[in-house]
Formats: sequence, C-alpha cells, structure tokens
Amino acid sequence: MRLPDIYEQMIISLLILAVSGMYQNGLDNTVPQLSLAVATAALLDLFLKRLKLKRFVVPKSGIITGLLVGMVLNLTSPWYAAIVTAAAAIALKHLIIYKGRNVFNPASLGLVLCGFVFGFGGGWWSSSNPALIIILGILVMYRVKGYYMVVPYLVLFFLLFTISKSFAVTADSFLNPIILFFSFFMLTEHKTAPHFAMQRVIYGSVIAVFAFVLFYYLPAYFLLLPLLIGNICGLVIEQLIKK
Repeated sequence: MRLPDIYEQMIISLLILAVSGMYQNGLDNTVPQLSLAVATAALLDLFLKRLKLKRFVVPKSGIITGLLVGMVLNLTSPWYAAIVTAAAAIALKHLIIYKGRNVFNPASLGLVLCGFVFGFGGGWWSSSNPALIIILGILVMYRVKGYYMVVPYLVLFFLLFTISKSFAVTADSFLNPIILFFSFFMLTEHKTAPHFAMQRVIYGSVIAVFAFVLFYYLPAYFLLLPLLIGNICGLVIEQLIKK
C-alpha cells in the first residue's frame, strides 16, 4: 500500500486538527471559513498551474495553503476574509519566484499582507489540542527533516524570553498550542526553507530572534512576520553556507 506523500500527510494532519478545532468552536463558526479558504486556494492554484504547466495538476499545496489560512484566520473575521486572504496567498506564491522556487511561505504572506491592509486578525482556532499538535507535528517534522529548524527555533525562542523576562515562561508556555502549531506546520514548510542541516539550524535561529524582537513592536504578527523575514534570510544563508 502506498504511503501518503508529504503533501498528503500535511493535508491529513491539518484536517484532523481542523476537526478538533471544530469540536471546540462549533461547526457553524468554522466550516464556512475553512471551506471558502480551501476552495479559493485550491481552485486558483489549479488554474494558475494549468496556465503554467499546460496540464492539470492536483493542487495539493494549494489545499494546504487554504487549510492554513482558514485555520489561522480569526473566526470573527468577515466572510470574505478567507477568500481574499487565500487568493492573495496563492497569487503571490506564483508571482514571487526566485530561481524556480517560492520565496515566501504562501499562507504566512497572505495572512500578514491582508492583516496589514484589511485588518484581518489571527485566531488560530484549530490550535486547541497541544497533544494532538505534537503527535502529528513530529510526524511531519521528521518527514521533511524539519527538526533542524524546529529545535533551534524553540530553544532560542524560549531562552530569549526567559532571559529577558518578557513574559513568565512556565511549563504551560512550552506547550502553547499556537507556538507549537506554527513550529510544526508553518516553520517546517520545506519549499521555502534552506536544504542543508546547518543552513536550517541558522534559519530557525534567525526566525526566533526576529520573533523575539517583533514581540515588542508587532505582537499580533510576531510569529508570522519573522517567518517571512526568515524566508529572505534563508536565500542569503544558502549563498553564504553551502552545506
């Protein structure tokens, strides 16, 4: 029996987390937003890939982007927020390319851009079960060798906040579901991350530093915006450190 590829594994994992979040927040509040985001991202990705490749390709990455957008957007956002954010994420993914690869994490770019422009907030409503996030996240992390990014990121992230005493770092904060969801399912996005181990260690560390700094100035974006900055830094890291 064929095992799911990494895209299919991500989709399955995110759907499981989405169902868990639906149980906590109600179907009426969650299903419309998630459905609009996934449908918009998948259809637009399918269309743009058809134009580019001259053939139809199952838009697995578009589905993942739609799931992330729908699961992170605040449930109090207007109904069209999911459509606008998902469309922006996919359109910019196909537009901003460097040497044949995506520059920015699509979901993060769409969420940050639409957050700044339209004021759409992040609710992270699917991040309600830390144990489930850890189990599914570890499976994804090992599949893409994301531990080279996640471990340095989490260690430096909590070390900086502990030293600065910016907030009380307790046992519960290490199990913060939002930080865990971001670390396992967004930070590990392999298409926009460096390829080699040392590059990834530096990449995760850089993002942690920017997260610490932006916590004071843009607290609403202190997870997503550092990832976008890290995406750019990752290109530089690949040039400076070859392996």
